Amino acid sequence: MIRAETAKRLADRIRRFQQTEMTVAQFCSAEGVSQPSFYNWRRKLKLPSGNSPCDSTRLADTDAS
Repeated sequence: MIRAETAKRLADRIRRFQQTEMTVAQFCSAEGVSQPSFYNWRRKLKLPSGNSPCDSTRLADTDAS
């Protein structure tokens, strides 16, 4: 199970990525994380990829939990 603090920190990182115009490779390099790790955490946290118009709504729903 993911510890709550770690999950929140990583979810915040993924949200920061969604607000940039960087590629995953550029963002991961700047953040000092590997691309596989980024994708793994995004999958574990079930966060949207940021590519569909409804993603911002789903992020808001995630914040409420």
